[in-house]
Amino acid sequence: MYYQYPKDPKKIKARIRSYERKLKKELEEHP
Repeated sequence: MYYQYPKDPKKIKARIRSYERKLKKELEEHP
């Protein structure tokens, strides 16, 4: 699956960070 990323690197990094936070939360809820 391919996702369209914004051209702005700051927006890309922010999206990656929020995605990592979401993954971390999922792992904490389901050890």
